[in-house]
This record gives sequence, C-alpha cells and structure tokens, in this order.
Amino acid sequence: MFSRSKYYNILLSGAFMSATVITIEAAGPVWASDDRPVAVVEQVQGRATIDKYGTAQPIVVGATVSRYDRLETSAGARLALTFKDGSRLVLGENGRVTIEDWRPEQGRSSGVLLLDLQSGAVRLTASKPSKAPDKRVELRTPVAVISVRGTDVWSGPIDSATGVMVLAGKVDVRNDAGSVLMDKPHVGTLIKDKNSPPERARGFLPDQIMKAMGAINFQ
Repeated sequence: MFSRSKYYNILLSGAFMSATVITIEAAGPVWASDDRPVAVVEQVQGRATIDKYGTAQPIVVGATVSRYDRLETSAGARLALTFKDGSRLVLGENGRVTIEDWRPEQGRSSGVLLLDLQSGAVRLTASKPSKAPDKRVELRTPVAVISVRGTDVWSGPIDSATGVMVLAGKVDVRNDAGSVLMDKPHVGTLIKDKNSPPERARGFLPDQIMKAMGAINFQ
C-alpha cells in the first residue's frame, strides 16, 4: 500500500533522510485512521497552506490538522496550531513542517509528537505528560535532532547556521557528528550543517534572542 508518508519522502527527494531531529519523548497506540484530527489551527498571519495527500489548499483558523499533513507558510506569514494534548507549534515565514506522528497518552503509556521541519523557524511548546513518565517529542530538521522533555524550544536559521534555543525545560540536540544537552533559558547551540556537531551550549546574545523571537512572533 502506498502510504502518505512514503509519498512525501519521494516528493521531497529524500530530504527527511538527512534531517535533524528535535525529540520530545512519548509512546502510545496508533490511531486507526490517518485522517483523525490531532490539532487545530488557532492563528494565521499571511498566506499558509495545508497539504493533504499531495493536494494543497489555503489554511484558515479553525481548520483541523491530521497526521502526515504538511503545513507551509509564505514570506511574512505565521501559523500557530494547538494539539489535542495541549502542545503548541508556531511556524514562521517560508516554513514547511510535516506532522509525522501524534498519539495520546493511554494510562501510563506515553504520548508521541513527531515533527519533520524542512525549512523556516518554529517554536514548540510541549505539554507535560499527565500520568505517563516519559513523553516522546521529536523535531527533525535538516541538520540535527532535537529531543524535548516538558520543554519550550525555538529552532530556525540564524547567523548562517541552524540554531536551537531553550526557552524552558531540557533539550537534547544531536546528529551523527555529536550532541549537546541544554537546560537553562536562552541557552542555545548552532549547527553549521548535518556533518558538523552542535556547538558548545552558550547563552544567546540579546540580538540573537530578538531575531529568534521575531521569526515566530505574530505582528
């Protein structure tokens, strides 16, 4: 059977294979249907689209988002959505992200949120698990994997590299070349490319923080 996930992998010419991943940990049962809504669009600025099975259409406030849907924003646009577990994602301009997986907590079975970020800046605020000890949340980017645990994190292009900055909680950033763990607000790292390790964690400078927040703030 030709799945939607396989379709996107072919369409993007293997872009996911070299992606960086940002992970927020969780695990749980799979939805019976891929079309079951997992999030709702709460705010849109400018032009944004949602791609379902290769068909893109304008996205509006109140629209539902399902697993494998791909969201895109144009220049100057912003998009915010809230998942059923309370997690929140903001996508900046010229962004593209695919909802690879979302699963709810079931008793002490952890939930899952997996996102594939192909371009643009994002802010991901992961909800804290109510009963499950671990919640798996991953954000995969072209240069690294970001794993978040009960965390508020920003990632996007900055200073000719891909940046990751902690806003709250704990974040692990890794790729084949190395890894770094960060657990203090406004501490971040830069990754030049997929073959370079994340730089040593350090506090972002005021102008870097302003650039990062400006990339995802609504006007």
